[in-house]
Amino acid sequence: MRTYKEILKSVSSFLNKNNISYMIVGAVSIAIYGEPRTSADIDIIIQLEGNVGKFVEFLRDNKFSITTNDVEEALKEKTHFSVFDNKSVYRLDIKDVYTEFDKQSFERRVKKRIDNLEIWVNSPEDAVLSKLMFGSEQDLNDARSILLRQRNLDMDYLGKMSKALKVSDKLSKLLEEIKEKGN
Repeated sequence: MRTYKEILKSVSSFLNKNNISYMIVGAVSIAIYGEPRTSADIDIIIQLEGNVGKFVEFLRDNKFSITTNDVEEALKEKTHFSVFDNKSVYRLDIKDVYTEFDKQSFERRVKKRIDNLEIWVNSPEDAVLSKLMFGSEQDLNDARSILLRQRNLDMDYLGKMSKALKVSDKLSKLLEEIKEKGN
């Protein structure tokens, strides 16, 4: 059975080698910036622009279940598509850059090294904002863990963007909780 890390390495290496712009978000970026947790998926925001066929071919050659039509439909409908790994229980959840926040996050993405692999991930500030927008209990815990562990966050950016994204009340509440606990 293929491991989560093997999938991350395989997909990221392909994207890097083929100069396909991407950033890993979700549980992987949370593990880098906050409190690591288990996940059954790898979330990727990608700019496929003319590389759909090449990407689908790579995935199919590496025993993932996906069709070109699935990808093209998702891109047309501006939604995500799931790619299931036939050699494990994991999947990839992939979407393109659709919103202004996606565009801004993509411009602010950062390169990180995990073992011997360089990957592009969203910034810690954008990871917090994304989690606040989704807003489940797990998402808020993820945002809190980043706020607790990252000491050099751009608080001006967080404040400005949380207002623009209409999540400033959630951010304020988390920051107040952290302050009350003395962290």
